[in-house]
Formats: sequence, C-alpha cells, structure tokens
Amino acid sequence: MEDFLTFTGPVKLLIIERALIEGNKRSRREGSRKILTRLIVNKNGQPSSELREKTTVEYQYNEQKQLTAIVEQEKSGNTKEKICFYYNEKDLLFKKEKRSGDDSIRELREYRYDENNNLIFEKCGSRHIKFEYDEENHLIKEYRYYGKEPELALIYKNDKKGNILEIKTVDSTGGRIRLEQFKWQEELLIEHFCLNRDDVILRDDIFEYSCFHDGNWLKRVRYSRMDIETREAIEVIYRSITYADIFPELKPRHHNSDVILKEEKKALSFSDGSKYRGDLHNGKMEGKGYIQWPDGSSYKGDFKENRMDGLGILTWSNGDIYSGTFSEGKMEGIGRLRWNEGKTFYGLFEDDRRTNQGIIEDEEL
Repeated sequence: MEDFLTFTGPVKLLIIERALIEGNKRSRREGSRKILTRLIVNKNGQPSSELREKTTVEYQYNEQKQLTAIVEQEKSGNTKEKICFYYNEKDLLFKKEKRSGDDSIRELREYRYDENNNLIFEKCGSRHIKFEYDEENHLIKEYRYYGKEPELALIYKNDKKGNILEIKTVDSTGGRIRLEQFKWQEELLIEHFCLNRDDVILRDDIFEYSCFHDGNWLKRVRYSRMDIETREAIEVIYRSITYADIFPELKPRHHNSDVILKEEKKALSFSDGSKYRGDLHNGKMEGKGYIQWPDGSSYKGDFKENRMDGLGILTWSNGDIYSGTFSEGKMEGIGRLRWNEGKTFYGLFEDDRRTNQGIIEDEEL
C-alpha cells in the first residue's frame, strides 16, 4: 500500500482524496478534490477491499490471517489482475504470482531467507536480487543481477528505528546513478530529496501534516522546490477515517431483576451488592441519585424506572468516564467519553455506542 494508506487503531474505512494546487506564482489555489481510493478494513486491522476510480480490489486471507490473494476487478466484473501469495512451513512468503485476467501467470517471483528470517534472495525470470543486513537486521545493501554479475547496487542507511535515511544507487563500477535522502519525524516522512548522476535535483519535497485524528493524520501538504529560493505547495492529500465501534467494557449495568434486599428512606441495597442513594418513587430509583456497583463502577445523575435516564456521569472501575445524556439505561445523545489513557471522544452516542459524528482529542498531541 502507499504510505498514505498506513494507519493505526481500530479503523474500518479510510477514504483518500487528492487535490492539486493550481495557478501561477501570483495566484495559487487548491483545485477540486479527486477520490483516489476507499479502503475498507476488517476486524483484524487488515485491508479487506478497496474501491478505486475504475476498479475494485479484494484482499483475501487464510486462517492464519496471512494475505493469500489480491484480486483487482473492473466495473464489468471481469478480473483485471490477481496476485497470489504462497507461504512455507515457517509462514514466510516464498512465492508470488501475478496472473492476468485469463488466469495465466504473467510474473513469478520466488524468495529465500536467512536464519533470522530476513529476505536474502528474490528471483523474477532471468533477474534476481540479493540482500544484505546489518547486525540489527536492517537492510543495508541490495544487488540487482541481470546476468552473472550485479549491474546495480542500492546502498541503504537507516536510523535506529529502521526508517530509511538514504538510498544510493551505483552501477557495476561504483559510480553513483541516483541518491535519495529522507527525513522522518515520529514515523512520518517530512522530507524527500533526490539527485541523479549529474547532480541534477529530481525531487526536493517537504511534507506538512496539519490535522490528526486519534493518532492518524488527516491532511498532508506536499511542497516542492520550484527554484533555488522557493518551494510551492503542489499537492494536498486528505484522509477521511471511520473507526470501528470498539469501546471499553460497558458493564456493569443495573437490571430490574436484581432483588432489593433492603429499602430505607432514599436508599436501596441490591442482591448483587450494589447500593443506591437518592430519590425513590414506588420503591424504584426515580429522579436524582447515585449508585455504586461491587467492582467500584458508579453512576451519578438522573434515573427513571430504575434505569439511568437523563443527564449523568458514568465512571468505570478502570477510570474511564462518560458524561452526557442517557436513555433507558444506555448512552444516547450528546456526550463525552474519556478513556483512562487520556483520549477523549466528544460527539453523538446511539444505543450505548459512539457514532462517527464527533471528534477525538488526544492529550499527547
């Protein structure tokens, strides 16, 4: 996948849009957005399907959650391309086939690994590639063969996290063909620079990330060098992210079937160990009150017919807190859910779950 298709967290849908910056030096503006792809993610955090402009892509997996096939289909339903993946007894990819629409093999790649499971050999037809690694298993050299002797070599420099800082491509005599340099900030690429053998600048880009949502960037602007002194924005990538409905445990709840062991003035005790203090009506929790469950979770707010109903604050034993509206014992309407690690969702809740209508704030950002 492209770097703008990488993400973290329980994402279930990722929509990528691209807008080019148009105009001259005096007047530059953002052009209309064009959807590049819609990526649907499965419950394991893996791509499930992709809706592109002219084709759809399906990702298939085995029981071990390994990718086994990528099938690209045209809108007519005909298969455009299929890529098949095969694994050995160590669950390492050893063969990859690219098949045409008629299921004929168009390209075959084979792979071999060392004792550390690092890829050391890749073969495709008459071409093959050999790989070398440092003591930390970071790729440092790549030799490309089109015969008995390597015709090209790629030399890598990495940081301690394994991010690539430099790729230098040299010919069989050691002469430089291409030089690429990269700069990273918190796993995000922020600079990309490239020279050819004649020191002509092929690329000199800076990437600016201006919006984040739950740790994932939503907007990236690419600035490219126009001349020696100036860079201009040339492209904007927008990402729209929909998250899966993953919540902290929403238990315990008070049930009407709980037996009231003791009733006092403005107080109830239940058979499960829960204790309530507050307004009562006909022996039921009604009005303002406070209830605490045996595990330490509690609720303070409005009650109706023995259930949370109205405005209130629900606190879980692990420190998670919801404050907002309730209906028939469930979070319903506008509210704020703060997880104990510091993240907060503010927006619309329906049927005890957050919806996609809201924002997530992270104290670390």
